[in-house]
Amino acid sequence: MKLKKQIGKWSVGQLFTPGGVRQWGGHLMQKAAEERERDRRQVRRLRERMRLFVRSRLWLWVVPVAVLSFVVFFLLRLIDLRAMQALGWGGIAAGVAAACWAIGIWASTTSDEEVMKQAEEDAVSRWITRTGRRSRVGHVAMKALGILLALGALALLVSPQIEQLVSEPGQVVRALTGILLKVQAIVLVFVPLFLTRSR
Repeated sequence: MKLKKQIGKWSVGQLFTPGGVRQWGGHLMQKAAEERERDRRQVRRLRERMRLFVRSRLWLWVVPVAVLSFVVFFLLRLIDLRAMQALGWGGIAAGVAAACWAIGIWASTTSDEEVMKQAEEDAVSRWITRTGRRSRVGHVAMKALGILLALGALALLVSPQIEQLVSEPGQVVRALTGILLKVQAIVLVFVPLFLTRSR
C-alpha cells in the first residue's frame, strides 16, 4: 500500500531516475523480506503445533475412548442386527471416535495468543466481546444465543435421523444410533479442547 502511494506521488520521469529506482527497489526488497519473515514465522508455528500435537498427553485416552464407543454401539446394534453386522457398526463408531478425538487434540494445540489474535481480527468476535463486556445481561444473552445456535445446528445435523424416527417406527434403533454417532463425534472434538483449557 505504501509503495502504491509512493508511486502515485512520483511522475513517470522521477520514477526512472537513479534515486527513484533505488527507493522503489528498496520498497520492493523490504516487502519481500517481510513476506519471507512471515513465512518463516508460519513454518515455526506449524512445527511447534505439530510437536505439541504428537506429544500431547491426551493421546493416552484415545484407545479407551475408541473401545468404549465400540462397546456401546456394538451392544446397541445387537438389538436389531446380527453379531457380525453389529461388529461392523462398532468398528465404524470406534474409528469415528478416534478420528474426532485426534481432531480435538489438533484444535487444542492452538495457543491462546493465536486465538486472541484471530478474535481481534474478526469483526463478529469483536462485536461479541464488546457486547459481553458492556453488561452482565449482555454476557448472559451472548451465552444464551450461543447455546440456541448450537442446538439449532445440532437439530439440523440430526434432522434425517429424527425424520426416520418419526416416519419409520421399525427403524428406531437405527435412527437413535445415527443420532448418537453424530452427537458423539461433536462431543469428542470438544472434550480435548475443554480438558486443555481447564488446566
